[in-house]
Amino acid sequence: MTFPKYCSDCKHSAPEVNSEWNLRCLNKHVNARDEWALAATKIGKGTSCSSERARGYFSACGRRGAQWEQRAGSAPSAAETPGR
Repeated sequence: MTFPKYCSDCKHSAPEVNSEWNLRCLNKHVNARDEWALAATKIGKGTSCSSERARGYFSACGRRGAQWEQRAGSAPSAAETPGR
């Protein structure tokens, strides 16, 4: 298990259009509980990763990263690599 689970390493996250520092979650289980994601236009597609993490145990993913999946071809972040 990878800990911590960074949204930037998750296959469901993508940079927000016109705001590359802010990540959007495109996971269907996360978006199913977010009224803003369901009603969004193309510009605001997905759920804000920071908002989803802030909801804690009342969200589909939350702080524990329950919906998190490793992005294909990406190495673990430096904080996750033993000995660093």
